Amino acid sequence: MEREMWQQSSTPDPVNLSYRISSLEYPIHNSSNYTSSAFSTSFLRQNDLYQQQYNCIFLCMVLLLPTLCYSNNYVSRTAYYTTPDGMGIPTGACGYGENGKDVNNGEVCAASKRLYKNGAACGACYQVRCKDKGLCSDEGTKVVVTDTGEGHGTDFILSYRAYAKLAKQPNMAQQLFAKGVVEVEYRRVSCKYGNLMLKIHEHSKYPHYLAIVVMNQGGATDILAVQEETKEWISMRRVYGAVFDLSSPPSGELNVRFLTSAGAETKWVQSDKAVIPAEWKAGLLYIHSALLDMKIQVLSHISGATW
Repeated sequence: MEREMWQQSSTPDPVNLSYRISSLEYPIHNSSNYTSSAFSTSFLRQNDLYQQQYNCIFLCMVLLLPTLCYSNNYVSRTAYYTTPDGMGIPTGACGYGENGKDVNNGEVCAASKRLYKNGAACGACYQVRCKDKGLCSDEGTKVVVTDTGEGHGTDFILSYRAYAKLAKQPNMAQQLFAKGVVEVEYRRVSCKYGNLMLKIHEHSKYPHYLAIVVMNQGGATDILAVQEETKEWISMRRVYGAVFDLSSPPSGELNVRFLTSAGAETKWVQSDKAVIPAEWKAGLLYIHSALLDMKIQVLSHISGATW
């Protein structure tokens, strides 16, 4: 997919995304300078010193590692793309069509391959803010993943509208645009939608071929798999992004369930009644009563004070 990207004459060095505990350096002592008795005494004293130092290091690691493991903030870089109206594009890899252009008021993004997860992250919400305290707001912007793409070592390519929201003041946005690529920190947040929606993809052919687009998944979940049911559950194929299909679908009303994940937790979510009518039609939207919210409260709305 073609995007008009801001070109830079020089690209900053990529940001190292890994968390590291700096290694401590100790002086090296040459034992050949000591007699056997002196070496024994010195070694014991030196060994006690090393033991104290290692105990200190171990304590620091015990205190620090939980912070590293449970922190939801990550460091990366972001660029932006342009469209005539500054919003998203209808041809994103998630398959949302026009909805991918307008969702979240056009504040959308293309995610890197690592975050996109072969389409499982379509519809995911992220809070992103840039790190230049002179130009960037504390809250940043909340974006929805509708596409995949990366460049200049980025994890996000924001729509023009979303990128502008990174600025502390509207009149500072042009300074961020001039940079083209900025360092950011980000975290996954809960999406706030109504009920889950299923769109019958335009390429569907009743009654021989059914393809659906999953939209408006709430919470902070990824959709790993989709199955449809008449008398038994049948797995649908992920075609790309949020599009799933099934050749020769069963006749009659169809129910749909989703295998969702939020961190290490996975579970099936389904409606109490059939979602897709017996005589479904391409292009129509159907509301699924299930709300895909895994109740991960820590990933709820973020204000600037909670970063």
